[in-house]
Amino acid sequence: MSQHIESPQKAASERNGPRKGLVQVYTGPGKEKTTVALGQALCAAGHGLKAIMIRFSRHDFQHGEHLFISNHQLFEIVQLSQRNSTKQSGGGLYLDVQKAFAHAERVLWRGNHDLVTSDDIFKTIDMGALNVEHVLYLMRVKPP
Repeated sequence: MSQHIESPQKAASERNGPRKGLVQVYTGPGKEKTTVALGQALCAAGHGLKAIMIRFSRHDFQHGEHLFISNHQLFEIVQLSQRNSTKQSGGGLYLDVQKAFAHAERVLWRGNHDLVTSDDIFKTIDMGALNVEHVLYLMRVKPP
């Protein structure tokens, strides 16, 4: 006798009706924004959901959390640039940020992920590579 086990996503959908997405914004000076986002992604992965973190700027590629997630492949972390964004300016920074933005847009349009994190996207606004309208656009194209 076999027993059918439903996915957490399907069970929740049937209980609560169609799934509705949320937008959460963490910004401000200091640390912990990335750590909170990683914790949310770990929680989602633990519930069988598909998560992705797209890093828009990064100055240290050896964060312990990043190394742990990469080694255990609990969810995907995408960092398209291997250059130190805090030391970049001009064309190189702009191109790296545009690649990350285009990737985030594709991920959102496809709708294959339950949690999408745009890590350090507000830092790119401060650096002049994106503006607030870019961020609002990504919020608008996410699936409902």
